[in-house]
Amino acid sequence: MSINLTFTEYIESQDASLNEFGGRSVRTYLARWYNSTTGKFINTGANVSPEEAVIQFAANVAAIGSQHPVFTKPFIELVDIRAEPYDRFAKVIATWEPVPGEAAANAYGEIWRFQLGTQETQITSVSEESLALHYPTGVKHDVGMGINVDDQGNVNGVMVKRPSLAITVEKKIPNVNFNVQINVVQTRLNTINSAAWWNYAAGEVLFLGADITKTSTDEWTFIYNFEAARQQLDRMWEFYFSQTGTGVAKVVTTVAEPVTINPWDYAWFTFEKVEFEDGDGNKTFKRYIRSLHLDTVYQSSVFDAFNLHDPDD
Repeated sequence: MSINLTFTEYIESQDASLNEFGGRSVRTYLARWYNSTTGKFINTGANVSPEEAVIQFAANVAAIGSQHPVFTKPFIELVDIRAEPYDRFAKVIATWEPVPGEAAANAYGEIWRFQLGTQETQITSVSEESLALHYPTGVKHDVGMGINVDDQGNVNGVMVKRPSLAITVEKKIPNVNFNVQINVVQTRLNTINSAAWWNYAAGEVLFLGADITKTSTDEWTFIYNFEAARQQLDRMWEFYFSQTGTGVAKVVTTVAEPVTINPWDYAWFTFEKVEFEDGDGNKTFKRYIRSLHLDTVYQSSVFDAFNLHDPDD
């Protein structure tokens, strides 16, 4: 008769917070004696000790330092195995975490770091009517494509999240170049890139400032902070143009036009309220986008003055 300690995973107990940059995964297993001859678990006899469960788990399931069984990128390794009594069995808790590593600099001594996240922006309209639903079904309304329209017809809009990328670049600056670089930072605070910069088109990167520290007798450490978001290239918008006729014969003409919206511009709309009438004399209203306005909130500047190089250079 062959008796072995086996490990059954509690699928519902999996706890993972993983993304492409790293994370942590915790999995729980039940350790039980198993008779491979009869093909049955042994529920009587000797208890499973937590110490034995840890030893057998490391020997037969996953050892400290081994790769996670599911997540392969990034490499996260088993860093802890612990066990506790559970009835006559043992419960094993295994924890995987990212492999610690040193940040690698490019050939110019610059260390680039990235963090994907979201930023908030206000929108006042959907881009097409099909993206707005109205209830109860068939309800008469005049909000059109406006968002959060109040009883007075004001389009208040809503704050929404959109993807953004936080970029930091760490670089050593010798004393002799300090005054020049501090001036570059001061004159470019809250500006966007006037030309293509690294992997982004003009107008997509906002310079937020820099953390500056004296790190030795002859040099300073500058950590430049940027935030990047993508343009909405040639997005088609439908605008009110004119109306003809009256009553049931009223016809509204719209015109479609592509608009490129820079991520750091403020976009706002005006609306045209049009009254319609059906054959029974019932009146309804519809609100069309009359105009779209893009306001430049941040001035542009030349980012080449930072004298930064691509991450892989």
